[in-house]
Amino acid sequence: MPPISIDVHYLVSPLVTGLFIKINVGMPNNRDNSDHESSRFGRFFRCMNQNQKQIHAYILMMVHDYHNAEDLMQETAIILWQKFDEYEPGTSFYAWAMHVARNVVFNYRRKYSNRSQLFNDHMCQILEDYAKDCARELSAIEESLRECINKLKPMDRHLIKLRYEQRIPVQNIAAKVKRSADSLYHSFSRIYAALKQCVSQQLEARGISL
Repeated sequence: MPPISIDVHYLVSPLVTGLFIKINVGMPNNRDNSDHESSRFGRFFRCMNQNQKQIHAYILMMVHDYHNAEDLMQETAIILWQKFDEYEPGTSFYAWAMHVARNVVFNYRRKYSNRSQLFNDHMCQILEDYAKDCARELSAIEESLRECINKLKPMDRHLIKLRYEQRIPVQNIAAKVKRSADSLYHSFSRIYAALKQCVSQQLEARGISL
């Protein structure tokens, strides 16, 4: 399989926020949800946590855009949560979830692409199989990136949190930390370079190319 080529700053957002954690699926609370609903949410969380990387890798390869892929991943996760009662325990959650993901991607591509550009079923299956392989490497990349983020200086980690977890625009961060926007852009460039070098070194030890 060819090496995965991904800029580090594209990986930071889904890693810090968590593709599943940050979606608005309606976390149960004590006021208006039963113990059964909390248990249902827990089962769904475990299923998503085990399969989200493969699903996201498939969506990313189908739409070729990180931001759109993240939006479609959230849309897929919300639909899966809404239809979770239709999932039969003991069967493959991945297969069930991928059926939903394929429909989400198909609707997106039908809306924004020419019909001649739509992939046939055979090509979609090839990409789905390839996504499984990519997901294994992405797991290693995310693990390395998490370790590298923890090695950053406290202020650099704070900037990453503001930008990617809280999704604050750079101009607003500048006002918050009392720095110019230009200086922050330089800081983020330096942070990205440091993260990429750190991640590349860790992955090289594992025999994976970034």
